Amino acid sequence: MSDMSEYYSDIPPWVIEEGTKRVLNQLKKTMPPPSKRAQKVKPESNNYDNEGFDYGGPEDINVPPTDFKDFMLCLYGQKGIGKTTLASQFPKHYTLMLEPLRKNLSIRMKNLVKHNAKEIMEGAKDTWKQVLHTTQRMIDDETIDGINFDSVDIFYECCCHSINASHGVSRPSEAGKGGSDIWLEIRDEWSAYFDTLAASRLGVVLLSHAKTREVEEIDGAKMDISAPSCSPACLQYIKQACDFVFHYGRKNGERVMCVRDATQMTWVACGVEKTFMQPNGKSISYLPMPELTDKVSGFQRLVEAFDNKCWDLETPVEDRSITKGPPLKKGPPKK
Repeated sequence: MSDMSEYYSDIPPWVIEEGTKRVLNQLKKTMPPPSKRAQKVKPESNNYDNEGFDYGGPEDINVPPTDFKDFMLCLYGQKGIGKTTLASQFPKHYTLMLEPLRKNLSIRMKNLVKHNAKEIMEGAKDTWKQVLHTTQRMIDDETIDGINFDSVDIFYECCCHSINASHGVSRPSEAGKGGSDIWLEIRDEWSAYFDTLAASRLGVVLLSHAKTREVEEIDGAKMDISAPSCSPACLQYIKQACDFVFHYGRKNGERVMCVRDATQMTWVACGVEKTFMQPNGKSISYLPMPELTDKVSGFQRLVEAFDNKCWDLETPVEDRSITKGPPLKKGPPKK
């Protein structure tokens, strides 16, 4: 149960225990008895269980998308570095803006206001439900190819406030032991929304700020790392669902995207093999990003790096060449 404890590190332990019992009891009801589970399909029979699935043959291999926009991305970093501007450069992306006082950008977006559970119960708009009721129209809208959530931190809080308000409480603890059901409902509704969105045709970009977090190593030692500033439960969903998690900041005075970090001081994830590699086949750790005034957009740079066409910030200029193999030996002069 250690994985569940990590997922719900911001939820009381007794809530996890109650939820775990409920899941196990449900599994016992739905699973067939051991005698039936042990039965084997007869080799001569092709009549498989109608409730099963076709798992294909050895040649049926999953092929990852080749378009960077098809992957779920989490982008986090210091305030003012340009995360919102970068996300808006994704073609036909729409920004759901929950950060306050962000009206200075010429991008396609909707300013939304977070209301807490008490305000919702008193008649304020429920932002979470507003987004849920609008998302299908956005999926059907051909002028929109993706949604940017700015920030995912506040959007998760909207989910919590909405569900708390639907149960008539400001926080799950006010419901006593019934609070376990509320926490599980928050988890399920949050996951279901983004899982459904990820399975649709729309791209997803989650934006967050950077926060220093203390983590414990296997040997018990503790260290500080930079990670998204959202709640632990939201962060764990990002770890499980996002294909790429990048840190946007500066290094040696230059604007860079941290794609990999050998020091493990910055939490990033590059979950797709053979992407974000240098032309010489070595991996990229720090991708140089254009300044906001440059002609090349940040989105273009990310696509080029995804296609393995960029060099790492720390690769010396003299080493930025592709070696095709040793030179051919010269033979004797032809007569």
